[in-house]
Amino acid sequence: MAFMITQAYKAALSVLAKKPFVLWGLSLMSGLLCILAVIFCLPLPIVFIPVSLTLSAGMSIIYLDGLRGKQVNSDQLFLGFKNFWHVAGGMAWMMLWVLIWSLIPFAGIIIGIVKAYSYRFTPYILMTRPEISATEALRVSMRETQGKKGAMFGADIIIALGFLVVVMILALLAQIPILGVLFALLLAIVYIVFIAFGPLFLGLVEAYFYETRNHRPVYYQYPPYGQTPGGAPNGGPYYQQYPPQSAPNGAPNGAQPRPPVTPAPEPKPAAPEPKPAAPETKAEEPKPQEPSETK
Repeated sequence: MAFMITQAYKAALSVLAKKPFVLWGLSLMSGLLCILAVIFCLPLPIVFIPVSLTLSAGMSIIYLDGLRGKQVNSDQLFLGFKNFWHVAGGMAWMMLWVLIWSLIPFAGIIIGIVKAYSYRFTPYILMTRPEISATEALRVSMRETQGKKGAMFGADIIIALGFLVVVMILALLAQIPILGVLFALLLAIVYIVFIAFGPLFLGLVEAYFYETRNHRPVYYQYPPYGQTPGGAPNGGPYYQQYPPQSAPNGAPNGAQPRPPVTPAPEPKPAAPEPKPAAPETKAEEPKPQEPSETK
């Protein structure tokens, strides 16, 4: 799980380093549009809630395309409106079920969190596989998040805890006379950077888990003692370098594809062995008759 989280962070940082301002601008546009929808349609939550959910699904596609190395633009933000009722209905159905699970007494919060991670792939499914119905998308997401919920939760909680630790340390250092001003300035910069790029980073990490949903570790045979394994770090299983779209024939994460397996031809039935020929029997030569003695 730790290696999976590390690979997700590396992929997200790589994309964010290449397109920081484009992604930030699109995220800001999405947020502003959601705010405008709330302001102008405040008396009608049935209007601004579906619009906000559809824009959120559009941002998921932007993260996914950015992770795949494609160009991202504002048109992708509105792709969900081409199939509005399908996308908005599926997103609303997901939020409704998360709310229902969270209302269970005592353990509702924990169950709600688990279910929220189970439904995490729903916006990607709705946007990339329109043949799947809005209600079926939740069940598909539950199947595809099996074995990944712990890694996704760990990736989120590490970022949250890291941010809290940095904020607490800087807040304590800011109490130092004179030098505290410098640490207070650093604290303000940390807040700004996290608010601006934190959601982008987490969105790319989530998209990475969706993109690698069907990938499994590639296992290498351990070499003899003292030799370096062929390409496997630390001699163990690993995921190949991103992006996975460069891998043809379903090879995981850029690994060399296996040659297609052709079934072996069925052996032809062996010809029956010829029966051994019967030994030739020689005809007995007639014995010469002895001349009879005549008196």
